[in-house]
Amino acid sequence: MRMGRLFIVILVMCGLFMAFGAEFAGAAEKPIGRITQLSGKAFVDHEGRSIPARIGRSLYQKDVIRTEDKASLRLTLNDNSIVSVDENSTLDLAEYEFEPEKKTRKAFFNMVRGKIRVFANRLTGYRSRDFNVKTPTAICGVRGTIFIVEVVNNQLTIVQCYSGAVSVAELQNPDQYVTLTNQMRTDIVGGSLPTTPIAMTQEEIDALRDAGVDIMDSGEYGGEGNGTGEGDGLEGSTTAASTTEATTTLGSTTTTTSTTTTTTTTTTTTTTTTTTSNPTSTTILQKLPGPPGLPG
Repeated sequence: MRMGRLFIVILVMCGLFMAFGAEFAGAAEKPIGRITQLSGKAFVDHEGRSIPARIGRSLYQKDVIRTEDKASLRLTLNDNSIVSVDENSTLDLAEYEFEPEKKTRKAFFNMVRGKIRVFANRLTGYRSRDFNVKTPTAICGVRGTIFIVEVVNNQLTIVQCYSGAVSVAELQNPDQYVTLTNQMRTDIVGGSLPTTPIAMTQEEIDALRDAGVDIMDSGEYGGEGNGTGEGDGLEGSTTAASTTEATTTLGSTTTTTSTTTTTTTTTTTTTTTTTTSNPTSTTILQKLPGPPGLPG
């Protein structure tokens, strides 16, 4: 009888220990951002569980966001970057580190399907501020910019750069990439190199603005971020005629195309993008994690 009671006591104590341990582990997990806007039905896959999305819900590294038909979701990361997820999309928050005291940011997200708009905070003065998105056919690397990634299907990805600069490569050929600048786009078909960058059409630009791409002017974008999704300042907005330039680096041949457009951008600094024809130097892409054969 005594042995039976002792066994029951041990079981109860083990159960309490496991419960407290799980609670402690959950408390130790650090959020990387939160949901700030939501329309329609969306879900967050967290540690094997599917949780209904709601405004204010914390997000963690390795969470997977899924939006249903006619749904959209916006998340704000700890560095004050913003990602808008369109309907019928799946986004894996695979890796994210933000350490303002060390002046570093590292984001690597996997876009499985659908469409996202990314407002990557520039974080001026940071030693590292990588922000990378992988799709079934492409990999995109930026420092600070506004860009759009659409996974049309498993064989086609469309990348558009509204402002800033984005380096884009076919997933299995990261040393042969194109660099998009203001209001340029490229298509990436699986097994083929990115198409030569061309200017976005006015219809495409208007569609992005209608979808809220000018968020930088709304007071929701900018500032260094403090690990809580709260910024500490906005950059000024200016309107000017500018010449956008896209450089294609394929092997040892460099092709440059230019187009002049009048755009409204938000900036306080002048950014110069330099690409090299050396196929072993992939600038932004050289630090990206990924499948075998991808540098870094």
